[in-house]
Amino acid sequence: MTIIIKYGTEHTNLVALCEICRLAPLGIREPGKLEFASQNSHTVCSAYLNEEIIGFGRAISDGQYQSVIYDVVVLPDYQNQGIGKLIMESLIEKLPKSGPVLMLFLGEHEPPRYDIVIIILLFPPLAEM
Repeated sequence: MTIIIKYGTEHTNLVALCEICRLAPLGIREPGKLEFASQNSHTVCSAYLNEEIIGFGRAISDGQYQSVIYDVVVLPDYQNQGIGKLIMESLIEKLPKSGPVLMLFLGEHEPPRYDIVIIILLFPPLAEM
């Protein structure tokens, strides 16, 4: 299985990505809002298998002090195979090395409530791994 990582949003099928978010389950995303969020992110990458999007992640950064990784998601059939790790490594590779990288994991439910919050800090020496 050869996974290809592509950076940027111009090649992303947003409807398929929103379905991956729903199935993962990361929650409900709207294509237009996800496109806006992605275009305003520092780094966006997608994982592809045979030209089909199977994973995604994005990060924002101020370019100097902090970066935050959001929306890392993998289609359920491909979870637990290292694809999420590959997406994380691909995002970290493109982020500034001058400050910590924060990763936020939120549990989303209906009705909306966020009851799981884990924050992991990767400081520059770890971010360079």
